[in-house]
Amino acid sequence: MSFQRVFFALWPDEQTRQAIARLAGKFDGGGRPMPAGNLHVTLVFVGNVDEQRLACLKKVAGDIEVSPFTLRLDRIGSFRRKALWLGCADIPEPLRQLQQDLSLALARDCRYQPEKRPYVPHITLQRNIRREVNLELDEALCWKVDSFSLLLSQSSPSGVRYSELARLS
Repeated sequence: MSFQRVFFALWPDEQTRQAIARLAGKFDGGGRPMPAGNLHVTLVFVGNVDEQRLACLKKVAGDIEVSPFTLRLDRIGSFRRKALWLGCADIPEPLRQLQQDLSLALARDCRYQPEKRPYVPHITLQRNIRREVNLELDEALCWKVDSFSLLLSQSSPSGVRYSELARLS
């Protein structure tokens, strides 16, 4: 039986991805930068799944409706020297609802164990940072969101690469 490591995320279009990457280049936490192709906002991390469970995830997620919203990315912060991130001071209610609806539906139908920690939407910009950062941006980056994605995480000697398995809206 083969397993795939998967998660649900907001997956930016190329223009938004490049804007995030340019912004990321302006901040130095002294860590390892994330490749531009991996930039995303995690909604629900699932982990390793077999084909049957993957089919369940796709089916259940396909029934979740996304209320379009604008994600206003206006903060740079860090998690205990583990990661430098780009996030938002105020979580849009449609994002909070999407994350909650998805998490509950996956738990109900696909044997997903929901995260116990509060949801903190962010884009990891660097890993293993040497200095902590916490600041408000002078100019926010605004991302219009109308869908989410099921992503595959693949490890290799050159690092982790994420690819889109399904786009859902």
